[in-house]
Amino acid sequence: MKYYLKQIYFYAVIVVAVALAVFCGYLTYNQSADYSNRNMIYYVLGVLICWYMSLQMHEAGHKFFGLFCGIDVRMRATRFFSSSIGCEISPRYELKDYRKSFLITTSGGLAVNLVLLAAGIVFTCIPIANFGNYYVLNVLLRPLLPTSLYIFCINAVPCMYKDGRTDGLAMLEAIRRDDCYQVAEAIMKVQGFVNTGIELRYVGEASLMKVPQIQEDDPYFIILTELRAEYYKAIGNTKKHAFYQRRYELLEQAYVPQRKRKGNKNNGRK
Repeated sequence: MKYYLKQIYFYAVIVVAVALAVFCGYLTYNQSADYSNRNMIYYVLGVLICWYMSLQMHEAGHKFFGLFCGIDVRMRATRFFSSSIGCEISPRYELKDYRKSFLITTSGGLAVNLVLLAAGIVFTCIPIANFGNYYVLNVLLRPLLPTSLYIFCINAVPCMYKDGRTDGLAMLEAIRRDDCYQVAEAIMKVQGFVNTGIELRYVGEASLMKVPQIQEDDPYFIILTELRAEYYKAIGNTKKHAFYQRRYELLEQAYVPQRKRKGNKNNGRK
């Protein structure tokens, strides 16, 4: 998707989500009768709670789905209005079908957001009075509609943002077996071998070198470059280790935002 189309889509989703949040607030105010002001306070609080819940449950969806297919998922922080909700994934052991496990894990966040979105629609459509003494629960959870819609739409569209791939793009590349996904699978296979207990030096040079050539600013290429540096260090090839280590450091400085440079960068990122 072209840059200007991505920007239009990104801001359009924000506008729609904010408009829905305002609509739900207006609906809540009109249904609140004698306690409208108090309920509006609850509603604003609910927006904050539901935003955090929608964001964290998206990541938890990846983690939960990953449990069933041998994938470890490590959550990472995002901005308030993030253009992609990201996480780091790594096979816990050697897998039989890396693509299937990758697709299942990647789809987990979208699936959870769809469930939350449906819950938000239900809470919005049911009048506050129907909840009786539990009306506060209805007010607090109504914002699941705009917040979950935002996170689902941002991640479902196949785009590459500065923050990284969306779930939709990662899944599309895996389905089509694009070059980018083949590199990601090569990384996951090496990680699977190592996490099984095999030392990196026994993985084999071909596992890291016989892969398609992709753009150097692609996160998969940067991770692959670091793995190559670590591999040559493990086998004692100081010349190649120095080359790939320097190459990795230059790539990281050029393309990896400062806030992402902390922590373990060896995990395959969506």
